[in-house]
Amino acid sequence: MASYSILSPFILLPSHSKLEESMHKFMSLAPDDYTVYALVPISQAPASTEFAIKLSKSNFSITALESLVSEKLQLEFQLSKCKETILALKTQVLRKNNLYYDEKYMRRMEKLKKLNEDNRKLRELLK
Repeated sequence: MASYSILSPFILLPSHSKLEESMHKFMSLAPDDYTVYALVPISQAPASTEFAIKLSKSNFSITALESLVSEKLQLEFQLSKCKETILALKTQVLRKNNLYYDEKYMRRMEKLKKLNEDNRKLRELLK
């Protein structure tokens, strides 16, 4: 059984001397963690300029990438629902707090009205 991979340029370097430094910089890999292969089409001589890098400790695949994209979409959807819920709860709490203050204000206004009436009645009695 043969295994075929789709390759695309990952790093373009002017020479092979910068490969080790670039692999460490971009992927945090030590030289023991990867192997470099020259890709040679069957019909061409070994002077190909394309290289493949095989990561010895990687389980990366298109399926894994699709899974990550799917998970990202689900998490974005859940995040938007959470934001909506938080906003609704915030609004509900503000309404309850305002309702509490409104009730308290109304009770005080009723008390004030009653006190004003009592004051008026007492003044009339004093006359």
